[in-house]
Amino acid sequence: MAKQRWSRLTSAALSLAALLPACSSNSHAVEIEIGAGEFIIPFRFVATGPAVDEGLMCRSGDVAEESMQGRVAPITFVCDDGSCELSIHVQMETQEHDFSQDIATAEWIVSAGTGDYENVTGEGLRLALGPTRVYSSDELDGIVGVITGDLSD
Repeated sequence: MAKQRWSRLTSAALSLAALLPACSSNSHAVEIEIGAGEFIIPFRFVATGPAVDEGLMCRSGDVAEESMQGRVAPITFVCDDGSCELSIHVQMETQEHDFSQDIATAEWIVSAGTGDYENVTGEGLRLALGPTRVYSSDELDGIVGVITGDLSD
């Protein structure tokens, strides 16, 4: 059931992501699931896709969400080894709710990076999952958000 739900969610995310312009000719797709790990707080992330393979994003780590800054929701992905961080700004003014699907979408852009990610740029969509859409994977429980898009350096 969770796998089927994820398949529909991924299809929706990819359809929406196709509407966004690519960052550059050397951009690489990324998909980041955000959910609970062994402990509920902090949230954890697991990233997959060519951007991870190319070293533009680490595979997993902690999620540091900061206070809203006007209509921007900052999110920082802190790699497990602590060597690098990648921060994005979710543009809340672009947020749209699909109450029938229990999903809210918003655009994001890379706002900063440290270490190997200092020159990474990117953009995409953030999907916030409502209570009926939350699912689990092999690595995360209670996945509440999915980030899709492209990263480049």
